[in-house]
Amino acid sequence: MRISRDLLYIKAPIVFTLALLPFWEVIASQFLNLSEAIYSLVSVAKYFPIIIAIIYCAGQYLWGERIRFSKSLMPLFLYFIVLALHAVGDSSIVLILDAIKLQVLFVLFCFFIRMAMDRNQAIAPSVNLINKIFLAQLVLAVSVGVFEFFDQSILMSLYGKALEDMSHVTWMSSVRLISLLGNPINLGAFIVICMSFQVHGFFEKNLIKQIALLALMFFSLFVVIFTLSRLALICFIALFFLVFIFLLLRKNYPSIIMILLPIILVIFNFDLSNIEFGVLADRFGNMLDDNEYSGNLRVYHWLIALQQIDNPFFYLWGLGLGKSNPAEEMVLMHEALLIENSFLTVFVETGFIGLVLYLWCVNHSLKLSWLYFKNNGNPAFLIFYIIFIIFSFGNDFNRNMPFSFYFWFFYVWLDLHNKFKSRDLIKST
Repeated sequence: MRISRDLLYIKAPIVFTLALLPFWEVIASQFLNLSEAIYSLVSVAKYFPIIIAIIYCAGQYLWGERIRFSKSLMPLFLYFIVLALHAVGDSSIVLILDAIKLQVLFVLFCFFIRMAMDRNQAIAPSVNLINKIFLAQLVLAVSVGVFEFFDQSILMSLYGKALEDMSHVTWMSSVRLISLLGNPINLGAFIVICMSFQVHGFFEKNLIKQIALLALMFFSLFVVIFTLSRLALICFIALFFLVFIFLLLRKNYPSIIMILLPIILVIFNFDLSNIEFGVLADRFGNMLDDNEYSGNLRVYHWLIALQQIDNPFFYLWGLGLGKSNPAEEMVLMHEALLIENSFLTVFVETGFIGLVLYLWCVNHSLKLSWLYFKNNGNPAFLIFYIIFIIFSFGNDFNRNMPFSFYFWFFYVWLDLHNKFKSRDLIKST
């Protein structure tokens, strides 16, 4: 059977990125024992399929392939232009290259593959395939996370380093789970997002599947709690509420009872007296305290970053791509700003113009995901964008792999689905 070039150079990179990008740090770490050079090469190899797809698509359009530009892609296109123009600014070349790698490349990749999918719908992965990839990843990440809770030495095999050489694995004297994602915040975010693509199972009339999904949800919650990430826990709680809201909208009362029943049984019958909750109380006990957020270190960083916007031109145009960077070494060596807020990062880097275009993309994504939910009954994409927005207030999710890729890929995937759904409706009338 002959494989078409579109499947080889476009769909394969999409599936590769969806399936392997989240775990690439672990994959690359397996080559540490060979040499630092091979490890470095494998570390950057994750970008090769994306670059190949971009070159292939660009070559098709340059050599005569007619470009089909959908008006719905205008927010994405304009935002990409602004990002490209901001490659010149107040940032060092190291920061700019880092931002291009984490921000511009994914936007360009998704823009090209969206036009290619318009021409050949077969290269767009089905929602069923996306769900299966996320389910397999979720089971794997949660299983490793649970094992890590009882035996942290598994991390030495996964990352090829001694525990004392690994950052993020402890808070105070407590273990923080990182599983296959490299740090606890990314692990918590990844689990919540993967879980958002599984909750549609509660809408199906399959009791065994619902029980399995409920068990997976509770194991996922366990891992999220022991990442000790307050932001991840807030998003997991938001996921629970969103599931209840959607079930109420569908009047699916049996599923609501099935979810609430084990929670009630645990609360009233489980003996918690022998469990040490001191660490969890220290970390999560003040989540409802307003002072914990107004006086948070992140808020201090936001104020410091905003003080750099000290003239009208910077308000309009920003300080340049890459000026915001969450890596401590980038802050110390290249005078980057530690912001950890997607919206403020976009504003500081690209000014009011860039922020307006980014918010336009966010709004368009929410609209498309709502339409998909209305037409198909699957809330996965809508929950993803809501969770993405919540996480964006406490993390640079606009430049955090794999989440930045998910944001733009689901944007173009939903845009394609909405376009052909509308076309089918027009044909049927």
